Amino acid sequence: MGYDQVIAYAAASGNLELNAFLPLIAQCLLESCDLLARGADIFRRLCVEGIEADEARCRTHVESSTATATALLPLIGYEAACQVVQSAAKTGKSIKQSAIDEGLLTAEQFDELVSPEAVCRLGSSSYQKRKTMVEYAPKGLRLHIGLFGRRNVGKSSLLNAITRQQVSIVSEYAGTTTDPVEKPMELLPLGPVLFIDTAGIDDAGVLGQLRVKRTQQVFERTELGVIVTDGGAWGDFEEQLRSHLKELKIPAVAVFNKIDLRGRARRLLRS
Repeated sequence: MGYDQVIAYAAASGNLELNAFLPLIAQCLLESCDLLARGADIFRRLCVEGIEADEARCRTHVESSTATATALLPLIGYEAACQVVQSAAKTGKSIKQSAIDEGLLTAEQFDELVSPEAVCRLGSSSYQKRKTMVEYAPKGLRLHIGLFGRRNVGKSSLLNAITRQQVSIVSEYAGTTTDPVEKPMELLPLGPVLFIDTAGIDDAGVLGQLRVKRTQQVFERTELGVIVTDGGAWGDFEEQLRSHLKELKIPAVAVFNKIDLRGRARRLLRS
C-alpha cells in the first residue's frame, strides 16, 4: 500500500508530460512487482502445493449457502426459492434439505442444478434457449392459461386467489373486467405460466361487443382453457364454450366457483 500511495502521489505531482518523479515511480513499481512475485512463490510452496480440498465440507457449505437458491430458479421459480430460503433460515436445515422437505425437487435434481457445469452455464445463450416449461421463459414461451366464462362468475377472484395478489379488479357489478388482464408466474409442477383473465363472453351492448371481441382474440393464444361457472350453473352457454375450445384442440378445465353457496356441482360432475 505504501508503494501504491507513493506512485499515485508522484504521478499527480507531474506537470503535463514533464514529471521529475518518473525515476521514483519506476523504482516503486519494480519493487512492487518483485514483492508480488516472491509472495506468490512463497504462497505456492507453503500453502498451495499439497493442499487437498475437503469435498464433504465444501459440499456442506454449498448446500447450506442461501446463494445456492439462485441456481434453483430455472426449476422451481423465484417464489418457491424464496420459500426454501426462509424455511432453511427458520429450521436451521440446509437449502438442499429444505427444498426436498418442501417437495419442490429431489436430491438428484438439486445436485444437477448446483453442479459446476450447471452453475457455469447459467445465463449462457445455449442454456436460455432450451424451451422446456420447467426453465425460465419469457412471456411468449410460457404456458398460456385463459380464464373464460360469463360475467360476474368469479374469474377475477379466481385469478387473485391463485396468484395471492390483487391482479384483477373484483366487483359485485357485472362487466368489471374490460381488457384481458395478464399475470405471469410460476405454477408448479407446470413451471412458467401466463394467466389471462378475460371479460365476460356474454357481455352486451356496444362496448360489450368490443370486450367480447378482445376475449375471442385470447382464444388464439390460449393453450389451456379454464371455464369458470357460478356454482352448479352449467348450461348451454358453458357447453358451447367447451365445444369451441375442443374445436380449437385446446384442453379445458371446469371450475365451479362459489360452491359453498350452491351445491349442484357434484351432481354435474357425476353426470
